[in-house]
Amino acid sequence: MKKHVKLNAEMQAILEHMVELKKNEIFNALFYVINAEYIPDKVKADDVFNSDFYTNLHQNNIAYQNNNWFLDKYIDILQRKNIKSCFELGSGNGKTTEKLSKFMELVISVDFNPNPFSHIENVKSYVGSFFEVPHDVKAEITISADVLEHFPPTDLTDTIKKLNNIAPLGLHIIAGYPDGMSHLSVFGPWKWLELFRQVDKKYKLINIDFRKGHLNRPVYVLSNF
Repeated sequence: MKKHVKLNAEMQAILEHMVELKKNEIFNALFYVINAEYIPDKVKADDVFNSDFYTNLHQNNIAYQNNNWFLDKYIDILQRKNIKSCFELGSGNGKTTEKLSKFMELVISVDFNPNPFSHIENVKSYVGSFFEVPHDVKAEITISADVLEHFPPTDLTDTIKKLNNIAPLGLHIIAGYPDGMSHLSVFGPWKWLELFRQVDKKYKLINIDFRKGHLNRPVYVLSNF
């Protein structure tokens, strides 16, 4: 005759946590088996993580000139939340900056290249390394789209800590595949979530998208609100 054990709330919470951890492990394993060929691009960080490299890309690469993944899907979230100040990591072609400036009081951006919309009155832009942005820069939220995967893995912890010091909220879109040029940090989604939760336990993986519908080009969206 089978006996049923009644779990108290604490034991139930522990078991649910264990199940969630196991699900994460299985997902990560599947990700690396299915996408075994997707490893970081075989380039030296010093060769691609610099102003000269990205200036050349923005001047000569049509995709970099036209694409803006944050603008396409997520900018409306910030408008609905009535957020009035934003720090944009990697402003690129500036299309997101321009749109944000129309409903925010202050947009701060940083990129290796000059922001084409830095002349707008409520836009403050920094040109150069993110780590050169002054410590007293503050905003309500930090955002990025297809930027963090370009950072060397050894810089990610400090990068995320600095983002968290700038603003309490964050919304970040991260490509989980190599682009054949400069993706230095290519991880599964739970690795990214682990990195962000080191600074704020509220971060969640709110979406896994696939760039242009291609299942071998996963994109992760992380947020803490």
